Amino acid sequence: MILKMVCRKGNAAHGHRVLRGSGAVGLAKSNVLRYFESREAVLLDLMAKRKSEIGVINGSIPRVGREVGVAAPVNETVTALVREKERRLGCR
Repeated sequence: MILKMVCRKGNAAHGHRVLRGSGAVGLAKSNVLRYFESREAVLLDLMAKRKSEIGVINGSIPRVGREVGVAAPVNETVTALVREKERRLGCR
């Protein structure tokens, strides 16, 4: 849902133009696809009190962004929120 909001505002197109020059477009696309395929897995992990793969799924976007000098505050926030939920649930 958050990714859809970002895309509607045109930020995704801007991000694509920036990442295109860095050779990271394939990584960004695969992470987006992985996010949509995995969001249920994250929920299932939280319900089972297991640590999710949010760092791999969503956390890689800010890491790649930092490498090319682009901030990804929405992705950082989503990752932080899921990590906080994991902490509060006592996920292992």
